[in-house]
Amino acid sequence: MAKPELISNDFFECRAAATYLGVSESYLYRLNRNNKIRSYRTDGKLHFKTDDLNLWLKSRWPVCDFELHVSIRQQMQNIEEGRLKWKKS
Repeated sequence: MAKPELISNDFFECRAAATYLGVSESYLYRLNRNNKIRSYRTDGKLHFKTDDLNLWLKSRWPVCDFELHVSIRQQMQNIEEGRLKWKKS
C-alpha cells in the first residue's frame, strides 16, 4: 500500500489527513459530514486543508497537549523519511 502524502503544501488527501489527526477515515468523514472539519472536493475526492486540521486539533486538546502532538507527529515523519533513527536505551 502506498504511503499517503500531502497533495500540496497546504492540503492532505483523506487517508493522510486521518493519519495526521490520529483518527480513522470513517471518523474523519463523520467530522466532515457534521461540519466539524471543512473539506474541499477535487476530481470527486475530498481534500483537507492543513490549517483546518490544526484548528480541529487545537479545539480537542489544551495548548500544551496540541504542541506535544505536533512535535510527536513531526518526529514520526522524520523517522519515516529516514532523517532520524530510533535510539535504543
